[in-house]
Amino acid sequence: MKTTSSKVGRKRSKKNSHLPRHVYIDHGQVVYRPNRCEPPVRLCAADAPIEVILRALADHLATRASKHTLRWLCDKYLKSPKFKALAGETQDQYLKNYRQVIGTRFKSGKSFGDRDVASITKGLIRKYLDKRANDGAPIAGNREKAFLSAVFSWAIERDMVRDAKGQLITANPCHKVARNREVPRDRYVTDEEYAYVYQRARGYLRPLMELCYLLYGRISEPLDLTPADLTEAGIIVDRRKGSKDNLVRWSDRLRAAVRAAQAIPPQVPQKYVLHGRKGGRIPTSTVQTAWWRLMNQCAEEAKEAGVSFEKFTTHDLKAKGISDFIDRKGDTQNSAGHKSEEVRQRYNRTRDAVDPAG
Repeated sequence: MKTTSSKVGRKRSKKNSHLPRHVYIDHGQVVYRPNRCEPPVRLCAADAPIEVILRALADHLATRASKHTLRWLCDKYLKSPKFKALAGETQDQYLKNYRQVIGTRFKSGKSFGDRDVASITKGLIRKYLDKRANDGAPIAGNREKAFLSAVFSWAIERDMVRDAKGQLITANPCHKVARNREVPRDRYVTDEEYAYVYQRARGYLRPLMELCYLLYGRISEPLDLTPADLTEAGIIVDRRKGSKDNLVRWSDRLRAAVRAAQAIPPQVPQKYVLHGRKGGRIPTSTVQTAWWRLMNQCAEEAKEAGVSFEKFTTHDLKAKGISDFIDRKGDTQNSAGHKSEEVRQRYNRTRDAVDPAG
């Protein structure tokens, strides 16, 4: 995890590299220890899934937070029914945003989480976004601002925040603060790159790659598939992000991908096509951790072999599916359920071939 401190600490061991800052595995348990002056606090067992660790950490931080600081306000939100009603994937993303926001330090040395709520203005939000851009994470900064906006909107509706004079704050400090500029992603995964990664993928990652590509799916969409979604005509895909649900017709390759997913042990009653140990849904955060471990492996092997390789995301596989269809057919279809041609074309990452003038 990236830190914003100017001090360079020791490199984390492999067994702790996937854990948040100040969280370690020690004698078969996950512990939290922000500094050597405090005893370690047990969060959970060492073999607990990452989402369990993150929630245990959030619960602990909530109990130690000071009142009226940004940390206190965020912790209140994370314990609220509003937060718990969000989709699991959104909760995981907000927890990630939370850790970054409260841990960010400005030049004064004070962490953003320790700021008094009354001192947080539009100017300070702008300063935070600028700092994240300077740290090389402008888009992540935008996501973190969205999280803060959700926290303040929730708190303002409940008369929870006051200014230095004790007056209720009624304006969200995140509103009308311009986001950092985002350059549309144009990464196209070639067939050779796809094959290179596919050959090194193990377990559920192979069928997951195929389903993301063939179904034009965000990572959560193949993970959500149940046996009931497999019909004679094709696969019913429940789309996210406001896209329209649709049916993807069968192909030999798609059938093979589904068979491969269902054949993954253990052979227990399966509630999901891509299933975990007990037949349940594989957490998105678990998949993302495994995916980036695979990307790092591919990058290391490519470097040793003198092969050019650029890491890509699971979302790039959706874009590859849409791009390949457009490139092959010469037209577009509502493959991913997008509601406008503009959004569909945003996923087309191949160059158009045109005739010369005259």
